[in-house]
Formats: sequence, structure tokens, C-alpha cells
Amino acid sequence: MKFLLIISLITLLSIDKLHAREVIDYSTQSLINCYIRHLKVLKRIESNFPELQTRNTITDCELRIKNVKTEIFKAVKTRMRKSKKTAPIADCIVDYLKAEYWAEIQMKHAIYDASALSDDVKKQKIDEVRQLSDYESELASKYCSYEDELGILYDDFYDNEGDTEDDKVTLYCTRKYVIDNGLLNIQSANLTLDPDVEVATKDCDDIIDTFIKDTEDSLTENLREEKPDVTNEQIDCTLQKYRNGKYTEKIIETAVVARINLSSEEKSKHRRNFIKFISVVINEVTKCFSDQN
Repeated sequence: MKFLLIISLITLLSIDKLHAREVIDYSTQSLINCYIRHLKVLKRIESNFPELQTRNTITDCELRIKNVKTEIFKAVKTRMRKSKKTAPIADCIVDYLKAEYWAEIQMKHAIYDASALSDDVKKQKIDEVRQLSDYESELASKYCSYEDELGILYDDFYDNEGDTEDDKVTLYCTRKYVIDNGLLNIQSANLTLDPDVEVATKDCDDIIDTFIKDTEDSLTENLREEKPDVTNEQIDCTLQKYRNGKYTEKIIETAVVARINLSSEEKSKHRRNFIKFISVVINEVTKCFSDQN
């Protein structure tokens, strides 16, 4: 079975933090109430969060929300296209942020800013929203920078012609591992084990343990090749980030999914989730090489 590893993980694209304050209206109370209603429908704010007291009301909140979101992402795209680093992936960044409800994060910022919450609570809420906004904008750049490379990695899992007997045993063990650990979250998938393959549980455990060790050894080797001056502390930190992120589990799960007949919609969704998952791991790995480490 073909297990591919990501080699280029450390040289990453970074972008300035994105903010939408210039296109989010913080002053119109009736519009703030539209934000509140919109987020309640999406269950992204407390259902009992109070609206602001206002004499005026907006009759078509849905249209106003649509217009606000259009302006937000127009501003984001314009900003991304001004930079040589982000211009090629500006459309991808906008699509990613739309899918992650980034505009709604900005609306929540406006809601808390205009709310009657105590100063301490308001500051805490706004800080949380800012951190989430920064995290998603940073992750958007990672995702879009690696979308092609990680997409190829994902697609390579489907290149499974010419399995040997050893491959069949590995497939059996990886399926068993995925089933035993409840790693697959695709409702239409009904994983079963091949009754024609006989493998002792201990042998399967050894196969999985060997794969995990080989994966970590390869990651360490690739890291030393890319960064000859890498320290042992940075290597240990990197491996710990992979372990914390359950990287090898995701690789095993993806290899199993590649042998399942998925609809094009299911495959597309799983592919996107795979790219996002690895992007999150990459984002964590970069912290091992920051000035603080």
C-alpha cells in the first residue's frame, strides 16, 4: 500500500492578519440586530442574546446580511490581490473564509462591541473573536498555499493498482485499526474486514506500530534534509505536534477511505477536510520554529 509523506512543511506562506472593521457597520443598531438574528439562525450565538433597543428596524435583514458579506469578501479579495504572495490564491482564500463563516466572526465582533455587556466580559468576548478571526485567516493562507500539493497527496492514495499479498494484509490491518478506533465519519461507509485474510491481532498491531515509527523516522529525515541547522528540540517539538494532531491516524484513515466507493460529493468533502486537517497540523508545526522556541 502506498503511504506518501509531506516533505515541504516548514517554508510556509504567511499573510497579515485580516480584519473586516472597515466594511462591518458597528454603528447602526438596527443592523447589529440583523447580525444577532442571523447568527441565532446559524446557532453561532446564544439563542437568548438580547437585541439592542432601537426605534428603527430593518425589514429585509437577509438582503442586508448578503450585502454586508459581499462587501467583506470584496475587501478581502482586493487586499489579497495587492500582495505578490497572496494574489495567486486570493480566490481560494475568499472561498475558504466563506466556508468557515469568517464574515459571521466579524459580525459577532460588532455585536459584542455594541452590547451592554460589562467591560471585562466584553473585552474577553472580543479578544476571543479576534483570536478566532486571526486563526482562520492564517489557516486560510496555509490551506490555499498547500491545496495543490496536499490535493495531489490525497489523490495519490487512490492509486492502488497491483496490490501484493502484503498490501492486502496491510489493508486488512488498517481497516481493523480504523474500525477499532472509530476514525471514519462517513455515514454511507460500511467498513467490513475481508474474511479471506487471516491476520493475528498481534501481527496487525506490529504492522501499525511499524508504520507509525517509519512515518516519524521519515518526517525526521525530511526535516534534517530541509533544515540542516534544525535542533533536536525542534525535531522533538515537531514530532510531538504530529502526535498531538493525530497525523498518522489521519493518513491511515485516508488510505482506507481510498478503497471505499464514495460519491463525488462525499469524496470532495473528505478531500477538503483532509487538506484542512493537514494544514492545521502544519500551522502547529510552524510554532516549533518561531522565535519563542
